Amino acid sequence: MGKAPRRKAEARTAAEGRPSRAERRRVRPAGPSDADRVQELLELIVWTDPGLPATMAATLRAGASPASPAGMRLLLVADGDDGKPDAVLTAGPPGEWLQGLRAFGPAAQIHMARRVVDLEGVAVDPGRRGQGLGALLIEDAAHRFRNAGYRLMSGTFELPYGDLTGYYEKRGFTVLPPGKPLLLRIPEDNGAVAYPADPHMQQMWRPLAPGVTAPGGVIDGVL
Repeated sequence: MGKAPRRKAEARTAAEGRPSRAERRRVRPAGPSDADRVQELLELIVWTDPGLPATMAATLRAGASPASPAGMRLLLVADGDDGKPDAVLTAGPPGEWLQGLRAFGPAAQIHMARRVVDLEGVAVDPGRRGQGLGALLIEDAAHRFRNAGYRLMSGTFELPYGDLTGYYEKRGFTVLPPGKPLLLRIPEDNGAVAYPADPHMQQMWRPLAPGVTAPGGVIDGVL
């Protein structure tokens, strides 16, 4: 997945990394009236499918929920002082890992889609960068997914668009070296499923629940 440049993280004012009430009021699910602005912001991200921003905006404009295979999907916006979206975040089921579980059947895929979320993209209006809007979106999304029973947030960024290691480490992520895949322990056959990465990509993960660790480089305690 592609990423737009991220903003400097700002300190949390509430316990356990939760956004404060004032911060949460600035972050909300995107609605149909936000479709044009959401598309504009999403187009700041370099996507594998260049048509994805238009597709997501059309779905939003129609008032339909984004499609996802049994798992939860979020499209959040952070409003500026004028009440209009200045940043957007999209997150949903981890497609690569779900593909890796096809051999184990739909039940295993659905279970993963309800435990693991992929941070697909965050974009901030160029004129609003440095205000912590990206950080607010990430913390709000983590809070919502945690409350829904999710245990892990994964993500990817591409090196040609900037080294974001420090930014994401401040947000509680473990960032892997370029080209290293994310490995997740699965109950089936006591094995692991890989989320591959190209040499110019960096994978990352953040626990959303206690007991999620990575002994030997394999994330455990999720499924």
